[in-house]
Parts: sequence; structure tokens; C-alpha cells
Amino acid sequence: MKPDCRRSERRPLQFGSLKAFARLPKEEAVRVIGGQFLRSGTCLAANYRAACRVRSAADFLSKIIVGAEKADETLFWFELLVEAELAKEFSAAADERVRRIVKDLFRITRNS
Repeated sequence: MKPDCRRSERRPLQFGSLKAFARLPKEEAVRVIGGQFLRSGTCLAANYRAACRVRSAADFLSKIIVGAEKADETLFWFELLVEAELAKEFSAAADERVRRIVKDLFRITRNS
């Protein structure tokens, strides 16, 4: 089950973590945890893009599994920022988007 690789479908993955990181407070603790959030979020987008360009089913599954792991890691850093009250500006809608991405990617790995 290949992901929808239209550019409009990738946009939220590509820019969501960048925009969220830019809105974070500039305090040291937030900067460190936010950096982890940014790295895992952009890695997720890169793996999603790579999955759209694979040549075999095995390569696709490999990319999606890494993407799903990075999505889960991104969710971890997101939750840490919110629960530690370091990122009050993150909305419930953003939380739901991240959770949906994690769920969708793990669903793809189970169906492949």
C-alpha cells in the first residue's frame, strides 16, 4: 500500500515540524527538546518522500517502518513539550494531526 505521494499530501509533513519549532519559546530547555522534535519530524518527512520513490515492495516497507518509528518519536517529543508545559501554543488540533500520522504509518506497515 503505497502512500499518496502528491505534493499537496506531503506538505503538512514537510513543514509542520518546521512551523511548530519556529513558534516555540527560545528558552534553553525548550530549544534542546524542540531540536529533537524538529529532527525527528523532518526525518519523518524525508522517509515519507523516500517511500514514494522506491523500486521494490521490500524497500517501500523499510522506508515506511523507519517513517513510522520517526513519527512515533516525533509524537514523544511533542508530548514531552506539552506535558512539561514548555509549548503551550501547541493546539489540540496539532496533537491530533501528529497522532493521526503515527496511526496511518503504522497501519500501512501492518497492511504491507
